[in-house]
Amino acid sequence: MKIAALLLAIALFTPLNTLAQSTLALSCPDVAKIEAWRLRGEMWHCPSKDGYSYVVVVFLTKNAQERMAEILESTPEALFMVDDCRVRAKHIQILANGQLVPSDSPTSDTFRGELAIISRKTKEGAFAAAKQICPDKAPTVMLTDGS
Repeated sequence: MKIAALLLAIALFTPLNTLAQSTLALSCPDVAKIEAWRLRGEMWHCPSKDGYSYVVVVFLTKNAQERMAEILESTPEALFMVDDCRVRAKHIQILANGQLVPSDSPTSDTFRGELAIISRKTKEGAFAAAKQICPDKAPTVMLTDGS
C-alpha cells in the first residue's frame, strides 16, 4: 500500500510536459549551417540582463528534416504555464553528442521545415549551444535584427 501511495505521489507531482517531450538527435553531418541571432526584446517576458534575446538557428540537411518531421508529428502537444498564461506546444529538445542542448524558453523554440530554433538568454549561451550541436559549423559572429 505504501508503494502505491508513493507511485501516486510521484505521478501527481510530475509535470505533464515532462512526459511529453521528444528529442531530435543531431550530429554534425545533420547540420547544413548554424546561425546565432541577437533579437531586441524578451522571449515570453523572460527578463534578460541586456534587453536582448538570442536564438540559435540550425539549418538541417534533408535527412535530418525528415527525421524532425516524424518526431514533430508523433509528439503530442503539452500544456505549459508561461507568465500565468496557458500555452500549448510540442516540447522537443535537441540532443547533441549525447547531451541535451538547453533552451531558455521551450515554448518559443521552433521545429519545422528546414530549421530547428532554440532560445537562449545570453550571447554566450547561444554560442555555447551552437558549439555543442556542431563545433565545426558553430558561428563566430552574432547576427542582429538591426537593433
